[in-house]
Amino acid sequence: MEVSQVHHTYNEGIHVNQHPNPEIAGKFNDMLSDEEKRVREFQEFVDSTPNLNHQYEQELSMVRGSFAAEGMEIAPIVILHPSDVARALEIGGNDPYSDDTRGIYTHGRSLVYANPVSLGLFGGDYILSNALHESGHSTLPADRTRLFSKDTLAVLGAHRARVDHHVSVTDISGFLKFSWSTGEAGKPSAHVRNKFYEEGFADLVRVHMEAKLGRQPSIIPGSLTQPNQDGGSVRYVGTGKTSPLIDKKNGCVSIPAEYLDCTMPPTGKKDRWHVLSSQPSIAAYGITLLDEQSPGLFADMVRARKDPKAFADVIKRIEAIQPGLHRKLSRLDYTARDFQTGLEMIAGATGQESKQVGSVGP
Repeated sequence: MEVSQVHHTYNEGIHVNQHPNPEIAGKFNDMLSDEEKRVREFQEFVDSTPNLNHQYEQELSMVRGSFAAEGMEIAPIVILHPSDVARALEIGGNDPYSDDTRGIYTHGRSLVYANPVSLGLFGGDYILSNALHESGHSTLPADRTRLFSKDTLAVLGAHRARVDHHVSVTDISGFLKFSWSTGEAGKPSAHVRNKFYEEGFADLVRVHMEAKLGRQPSIIPGSLTQPNQDGGSVRYVGTGKTSPLIDKKNGCVSIPAEYLDCTMPPTGKKDRWHVLSSQPSIAAYGITLLDEQSPGLFADMVRARKDPKAFADVIKRIEAIQPGLHRKLSRLDYTARDFQTGLEMIAGATGQESKQVGSVGP
């Protein structure tokens, strides 16, 4: 049973020192001090480690300029070798490095992993795509690490709890929020909600900014279907073809090929198209459909990055499309299967299951 929900923003909650129980306040302060020490060590390591930023200054300049043009502040971007990323994540207390991951925004830095295979195939496009996405996550208000609800202070202060996927109490940001439930023997169990919104937002920012920069991936001919490891599949639809948004027969959802992260056309007769896709692209297209149904929804999401209270307007828009839809979307986990489920929910709520999806590019 869910016992409380805490939207972690500087506009809500109380300062840790204001908690009426000094013991809880003290425990929470100790925990935050440990977290902040880890953050300092993480930033010191990242900032002092040789990086590849100078090799991709053109792309990084595009990223910084794109966000500045929208009046959005972003965190420093650092391109690191995988071995250095692994060490940084260890210091920061994050999940271990994985070859499947291309970047992360954490502890005030946007890291782009310099995967040699991807760089060899896609070059600067790989850097641009990932830097835009991670910078989208970093468009946050001022520091708010010591403002929480009384319930959160009580639970975390008493149990020194951490949440799923090693997300720490000082690293809940953007549209993410804590959700507490009672687990075994009545112990508190903490989860992170709104992953569909947060990942979808960051990736839709990427898609929009690539289009404005004229750096969208080359559009594949026909379509490409990619199975999800955890069930279902995603069909990216390119030129000369359309496909139903929801293909129930094949357990597949369709999205325009513009949402692919990177593409590389064949360089010879025996070569083939190389593509790079990601789970957030599924959520990004879902937000696009919501914005089409309720124009201005994405603009409200952008506004909510500076004023977290504005996210309530986003929720109202989603609930106006279908009551209960927000709660369903907010509880989805960060997996391709869950994000596909989210897109299916949106298609059903907006009556677009049979919508014919195709490339919107040239």
